[in-house]
Amino acid sequence: MKRLFSSDFSAAAQTLAAAFLHYELFAEYGQAIPDLRASLEQDFLHYLKALPETAEIYADSDAVCGVAVWLPPSVSPMLPQLTFMHTYALEEQYRSRMQAFSLFCQAVRFHHMPWPHWYLNLLAVHPDAQGRGIGKQLLSEKLQDLDRRQQPCYLETQRERNTHLYQSMGFRVVEHCFTPGGKLPFWGMLRTPGLVV
Repeated sequence: MKRLFSSDFSAAAQTLAAAFLHYELFAEYGQAIPDLRASLEQDFLHYLKALPETAEIYADSDAVCGVAVWLPPSVSPMLPQLTFMHTYALEEQYRSRMQAFSLFCQAVRFHHMPWPHWYLNLLAVHPDAQGRGIGKQLLSEKLQDLDRRQQPCYLETQRERNTHLYQSMGFRVVEHCFTPGGKLPFWGMLRTPGLVV
């Protein structure tokens, strides 16, 4: 596992854009954008550069086939989920829906985790590299570190199949519902220290 810094962010943004291009969240809220992949790449790059220095960004290797973004307890709870569509203009209705989604995620997260915790903000593997265990690799080392320090962590996903990976790593579902508007399924997942990875 390799920790990423600013010189690596362009490659990381490309991997994130490829991985999330057909993800339900971005397909739903970014449907009005002519070149969604280019937009996502720019927005993920903007997002990575805007993160505080205390954020931890990892790749599986120098090839950056997978990316994980961890936010520590010290990061403000008002940090947006993503700076999605900050570099490309969207119709107001789509921007408003994305903002509503961000606020919804924050409300659910802090309902279940009002105490200090780590937040897995992003975990993505390039489509060409999926099925090789890269996601599990990106999770394992950090989760072992959090166990040693007795620190909990939290994440959310909009895909049921993702929950199986996270459950195999010790997370449990604490929220299962639909996002604002009732279209996208949502799972909030919590992991407490000491669970076997």
